[in-house]
Amino acid sequence: MPESTPSARPPRVWTVFLASFAALCGAFAIQAVVGAALAITMIASGADPQTLAEELIPKLMHPAVFLGMLLLSQSMFWLAGFIPAKMSPEPTSQRLGLVASRASWMQYVLFALGSVLPLMVSVGAATLVAKLIKPDESLLMLYQQMDNTWAIPFIVLIGVVPGFVEEMLFRGYVQPRLIARWGPAPGIVVTSILFAICHITPHAMALAFIMGLWLGLLAWKTGSIWPGAVCHAFVNSSWNVWQVGQYIWGFPKSLPTIVNVAGLCIMTLLFAWAAWSAIKIRPEEISPELA
Repeated sequence: MPESTPSARPPRVWTVFLASFAALCGAFAIQAVVGAALAITMIASGADPQTLAEELIPKLMHPAVFLGMLLLSQSMFWLAGFIPAKMSPEPTSQRLGLVASRASWMQYVLFALGSVLPLMVSVGAATLVAKLIKPDESLLMLYQQMDNTWAIPFIVLIGVVPGFVEEMLFRGYVQPRLIARWGPAPGIVVTSILFAICHITPHAMALAFIMGLWLGLLAWKTGSIWPGAVCHAFVNSSWNVWQVGQYIWGFPKSLPTIVNVAGLCIMTLLFAWAAWSAIKIRPEEISPELA
C-alpha cells in the first residue's frame, strides 16, 4: 500500500499580525517623540507648562509638522511590510504585490471613479460614529492653518504616500497570506479590520474598514496593489481637495439637494460598473508557499 503524501503545511499568519502591530506601534512612537520634542522646545522657549497642552496641539496640527509626522509614520508602515517581505523566499516585489496588474488602464480609471461611492459610504459611517462618540476636533486646526503654500504639497502627499505605503503593507504583505490561509472573504475582511485598527480613532476606523473592503477586492482580483494604490491616493486627495477648498478656496460646505441626488446616482452607477468589471477578473491561484 503506497504511503500517503503529507498535506502541505498551511501558511502561517502570525507574521502578518505582528507586522500590523509593529506598524501601529511605530506610528505611535513617532508621534510621541515628535510631540515630546516639540513640548520640550516650547518649554525651553518660555511656554507656561500649565497651558502647554492647549498650545501644543495647534503646533502639532500645523501643516509642516503634520506632514513631517505623516512621512515618518508612513516610513514605519513601509518598514513593517518591507523587512519581512525581504526575508521571504519569494521575490520582494511579488511578496508585496508590486507586480503588473491584470487590469487594463481603462479599468484603473473606472476603479478610481467607482471608489467615490465607497468613500461617501465610509464618510457616512464615520458621521454616524461621531453621533455616538465625540470626534477629536484637533484635525480642524490643520485645515484652519492651511494656506496656499502648504495646500498642494499636503493634498499630494496625503494621497500618494499612504496610497502606496498602506496598500503595500495591508493589501500587499498582509492580505495574500490571510487569503491563502482562510480564503478570499475572510482574508479581505480581516485585513480590512487590521487596516482600520491602524487608523486609531473610532471615526477613522469606520471609514478605513469600509474602504478597505473595496481596496481588498481590487487587490485580490487584479493580483496587484497598483489599482488599489491608485484608488487609495485618488480618494485621499479628492477628499482633502474638498476639505481644504472649504477653508481657503471658497468651496461651499454643502451642495444643493438636486446636485447631491444626481451625484449619488452617478456614483452608484460607476461603482456598480467598477465592481462588475473587477469581479469579472479571474484571479490566479495564490501560492500557499508564502513565507
